[in-house]
Amino acid sequence: MTDDLDKWINETGIDFFKKNLGIKKGQKVLDYGSGWGSNSIAISRIVGPEGLVYAFEKDTDSIKKMLNIAGMEAGENIKVIHSAEKTNIPVKDGKLDAALLYDVIHDYYFNAKEREILFSEMARILRKNGILSVFPHHMNDMEIESINTKILNAGFRYSGKVTSAIIHDSKLIVDSVYNFFKD
Repeated sequence: MTDDLDKWINETGIDFFKKNLGIKKGQKVLDYGSGWGSNSIAISRIVGPEGLVYAFEKDTDSIKKMLNIAGMEAGENIKVIHSAEKTNIPVKDGKLDAALLYDVIHDYYFNAKEREILFSEMARILRKNGILSVFPHHMNDMEIESINTKILNAGFRYSGKVTSAIIHDSKLIVDSVYNFFKD
């Protein structure tokens, strides 16, 4: 594990999610496209055994790496959802306090129509005033503006932009996330 990754899952990420998303003990959170689980693991340490993190990931190797890094088996407070289905999330309506779309909504993974379906799915699974947090890495300002408009049209209101240290490919970088509340 890199020093940056270790710092993120044990300190910086925990502070980031508490301060910027208001994540707290007992909450239920979706980490969509969780990859190696750097965000899932940090959030699992905040929500504790009373909470739950859904780590939604299509890649089996990434899931294995996440569980290895976390030093855990699936079934503690990270529930792995292994699925190749991009826009159908097996979570009941209105059950989540927050959802992360971090470095997953760019053109490599989604076309415009699939993104709109995904944003509607986020609106379905988040409770009223639940937080949708988007890290649109690899997107330019015009693409980000378009994405933000589509999120608003899916039933969200803009909360704000946060520029901070964030983990990307196991390295801490400075970049921005955009937060929205479900109407």
